[in-house]
Amino acid sequence: VIAIVWLGLLIVMSWLKALVIARPLEQIQESLQAATPGGKVSKYDLEAMAAELQATILQLLRKEQEHENALASSMARAEQLACLGEMAAGLTHEIKNPLAAVMAALETLVQDAKRGEAPQPEILAQMLRELQRAHKTLDRLLTLARPAKPQRVKVDLAKLLREMATLFEPRARRRNITFEVRIPRALPTLEADPDLLSQLFINLVTNAFQATPPNGAIMVSATPFPQNDGVAVMVSDNGCGIPKENLPRVFEPFFTTKEGGTGLGLAIAQQIASQHGGTIRIDSQPGQGTQVLVLLPVQVQRTTEEP
Repeated sequence: VIAIVWLGLLIVMSWLKALVIARPLEQIQESLQAATPGGKVSKYDLEAMAAELQATILQLLRKEQEHENALASSMARAEQLACLGEMAAGLTHEIKNPLAAVMAALETLVQDAKRGEAPQPEILAQMLRELQRAHKTLDRLLTLARPAKPQRVKVDLAKLLREMATLFEPRARRRNITFEVRIPRALPTLEADPDLLSQLFINLVTNAFQATPPNGAIMVSATPFPQNDGVAVMVSDNGCGIPKENLPRVFEPFFTTKEGGTGLGLAIAQQIASQHGGTIRIDSQPGQGTQVLVLLPVQVQRTTEEP
């Protein structure tokens, strides 16, 4: 539909452009045809016609620029609306499903109560899980919409990464996943918010575990930049990988192909990296795995600070 709208706009623009330039050219042609006998045109006529043509071309260029600006503005609004629509659909899905499950469970409890039966513990537990899921989605969405300003301190990144990795060791053992952490002893100290950095890497490692089957492998590694003015952290797995056509969208809020995923983890991770003057790069091959590279500077320039 959007493509059809743009095509229509281009057709209208072409028609208007033709009107703008065609009439002055017709006037010039009429002037030439009405020239003095013998086909001679006076110097003053030529100068007048040249000036008129020049003015017409300048007018055309101005209108063309106006059309381009209007189109760019319209396209930006359309992209914003499309993005907002996708986010709204994702939010509706992530909130509606848990609430629907809670409503169904409540109906069961009401029917049990009418029969004089005691509440079933498993139903109450299910209701709690679904409400927690909805709360978690809203909490992460709030984090994305209103990010906390980083509270910068000196951070021992090597220690932070090792402590973060210990959280996943029981999960790795349960699923028989080889979870390897390669962190050198000497890493530069960063000026960063340790809580936000922990959240960033927890999100990335969580994604890796979600994509990796039992008996798979996940590795977290880090290395300083050659000039020791930053750190590169890699989270890699040999899981299902990401299709090439999905890679440009992985940082979009609510975009996910995982069952039960919210599609907010990478969006939040990218936001945190940006707050610290860093970037995230992803390389992935379907069926082979994914490598996520986080590049963080030792010091953040003031221009990259969040307001």
